[in-house]
Amino acid sequence: MPAAKWNPPKVEKPQRLIFLEPDEARRAHDLLDPRDRPMFVFLLGTGVRLSEALGLQWRDLDFKRKLIHIDRQLSVFTRTFTTTKSGKSRIVPMSATVETALSGLPAGSGEDLVFPGMRARFGDAMRALHGPLGKRVTAHSLRHTFASWAIQAGVNITTVSRILGQSTSAVTETYVHFLPKHLTEGVDAVSDAFSTPSILS
Repeated sequence: MPAAKWNPPKVEKPQRLIFLEPDEARRAHDLLDPRDRPMFVFLLGTGVRLSEALGLQWRDLDFKRKLIHIDRQLSVFTRTFTTTKSGKSRIVPMSATVETALSGLPAGSGEDLVFPGMRARFGDAMRALHGPLGKRVTAHSLRHTFASWAIQAGVNITTVSRILGQSTSAVTETYVHFLPKHLTEGVDAVSDAFSTPSILS
């Protein structure tokens, strides 16, 4: 019989979970161009995906109730607006830090995009941080950072999963090593990390 060719299945290497420590986040913020800082703080303070932030409209922001409605995203491949990755809408709380960052943006209304034309620009901004921070920082790293800080602060893992738009099991599997020994009611971890008065100046 002729020798049969057998291609063993490829085993994907587990990706390293990259997140920022509070001092690294503050340094990154200071290194960024002021035009990129609102997006940085928004992603860090909400845990939303970059594609979801790019699809955000001003009508999705409820400043009165401090809520952010996430119901669509900007597809990287088709460059069109689609439903979120999970296919579901969700509501994300707006912290004081995020509200301050949003208030620094040019005013918009209705269907105007909150972060227009930021996809390529923000990617370049993140890559510029690799050298100074010694980490391959990406927009997704900020999502990991949000989840890591929140869980370390004692935020219920079910709450974190709802904010991220992921299943509880997926969040547990990814961030279980950050769970504190004694769970307590969570605090605004991002606002605490950015408590330096001059951080958003």
